[in-house]
Amino acid sequence: MKNELIMRTKKNQTVFIVMIAIAAITMQGCASSRNVALTQKNLEGSWVLKTLNGKDVGTIFSQTKPTLQFDFTEKTIHGTGGCNSYTGRFIMINNLLNSPEIVSTKRFCFGANAEDEFLKAMREDKNLSLKDGILRMTDEKKNVVMEFERPIDMTNTLMTFF
Repeated sequence: MKNELIMRTKKNQTVFIVMIAIAAITMQGCASSRNVALTQKNLEGSWVLKTLNGKDVGTIFSQTKPTLQFDFTEKTIHGTGGCNSYTGRFIMINNLLNSPEIVSTKRFCFGANAEDEFLKAMREDKNLSLKDGILRMTDEKKNVVMEFERPIDMTNTLMTFF
């Protein structure tokens, strides 16, 4: 009887430990796909447009993909709209980005280029979120307007070939 009780207790402990391990793994998986708090540190640097109003950037820009950079010291954003350069001041409060006064150069652009649509979206208020390395900008109805990702660093990739 005593041995049976000890065996049952050990079995229960094993089941309990396995359940805790499964819960920990599940929670870790969920945590990695949660939104990341937006900070100056994780927004700084270069971003490349991935989608614009649900369209893949490769289908609406035939040359350079639009880019975005935040300058928190000067409170400006800048980049390329796919052909022309742009810059403007921004205000960000509680993940809401406001940058209505963006100006851009006016070069003649060849090929598919949705630059006007991109710059219009950049001038409108957007809610920002960062999840799985993708910077999402949504409108007031929570529609995804733009998605940005970090550019691929080809420096190390090219060095492996030589």
